[in-house]
This record gives sequence, structure tokens and C-alpha cells, in this order.
Amino acid sequence: MDVSFFSMILQESGLTTHDLWWIIFAFVAGGFVKGVIGLGMPFVAIPVISFVADVPTAVGLVAFPSIFPNIVQLWMYRAHASRPGTAALMSVGTILGTGVGVSLLVQIDKAVIAQLLGVLLLAYLVLRIVRIDLALSPRRGAQIALPTGILSGVLGGMTGLSAPVTLTYFMALKLSKYEFIYAVSVFFIAIGSAQAFFYVQSGFISHALFVMSALALIPILIGMRIGTWITQYISQVVFERLILALMALLGLKLTLGL
Repeated sequence: MDVSFFSMILQESGLTTHDLWWIIFAFVAGGFVKGVIGLGMPFVAIPVISFVADVPTAVGLVAFPSIFPNIVQLWMYRAHASRPGTAALMSVGTILGTGVGVSLLVQIDKAVIAQLLGVLLLAYLVLRIVRIDLALSPRRGAQIALPTGILSGVLGGMTGLSAPVTLTYFMALKLSKYEFIYAVSVFFIAIGSAQAFFYVQSGFISHALFVMSALALIPILIGMRIGTWITQYISQVVFERLILALMALLGLKLTLGL
């Protein structure tokens, strides 16, 4: 790929070279966090990209490359699959909710969406800090899987982030570590695929943005490799606190429109 190719992509997308470098940094940072703690790529990449692009563009760029790493994790932990009925209901609800969320995104002012993204980031941080100990029985978890998936999809379709609902639900199921990773991977594959489909259908993702989104796998994988390596030299607790502080600043910026 030569320079003219990237110039054409930038021209079609309406982004500048400065924006491109910022987006690459966002994906490396997101991959880095995923490499250290096993998840969190969209939580970092979307707010950072929103510094140089609107929220729909940020979500569109992140949707496609978020699928592949989770397919890898799904395959790695396939032996730990549990509650397939619950996972299926959650996935169906997520796909339906994402369609609704993208439809709302078309109608709502982008500044309001950015503020909602900031609120969701702060809500996620509060949940991580407070660590509310909820518990759902397998039966109750299955009963609310569909509506939980719909709500997660609506939030994910509008802002790209559904963690305050999704992670709270999966943690309340009291899954083992590997069951949790498998379940989260199923969810992110479902919502990532739905976001990519509905964003293309609604015209939020142009051909240029789709190409950029596919190429984003490269900086993500680089960031994941660096993150995996650096876990040998930094405490995960310290690292998570630094990431939470960064996300708090991003959340306040988006919420207050700074």
C-alpha cells in the first residue's frame, strides 16, 4: 500500500493525517489495554477517537476490528462454553437492540450522543470502583437475557459502549473466569457484527472508513502484544487504576463538552 492509497482514503473519509495518527494511537492504546486485562479495547479507543471525529464515526471504526480478537478468544475458550440458551437469547436481544440504537442515532443530535457516551463511561467507572456484588441464578439470568441484550444493544448502537449493563449482567451470573471470557466474547461478536451491519446500512460507515476499520487490526494486535509483554513489569492493579483515571478524564470531557 503506497502513500497515494492512504491519501485517497483520507480524502474520502474527510479526515486529516493528524486525525489518522490519533486514530492509530487510539487503536494501539485499546489493544494495549486488552492485552493487559483481557478486555476494554472499545472503552479506550472510542472516547479517544472522538477527540478527532464524531461518535458515529468512532463507533463505526471500532465495530469491525472488535470482532476478530473475540473470535480468537471464543475459539480458545470454547471448552468452557456454558448456558448456551442464555447466550443465544442475549445475542438475539443485542442484535435487535443495536438496530434500534442505530435508528435513534440518526435522529439524535451528535453532541447529545457524545454526552451520553461520557455518562456511560463514568457509570462504568463507578461500577468498577464500587464493585456491587449482585447475583443471578441460572434461571433468572436466562429470564432477563433477552431484555438485557436489547438494552445493551441500544446503548451499543448509539454510543458503542454497553459495559455498564453488559459486564454487570455477566458478573452477576457468577461465571468462572474462562466461562466469563467465553460469554463476553460471544456478546462482543454479536454486537460488533450488528454494529458493522447497521452502520453500513445507515450510511455511517463509508467505503473509506470500512477500509480504515479493517486495517485497524494491525495497531490493535501490536498494542495487544505490547500489553501482554508489559504485564511482566507492571502491577495489574496499578495499571487498572491508571486506565480508570484516564477514562474518568475522557468521560468528564465528553459529558461537559470540554
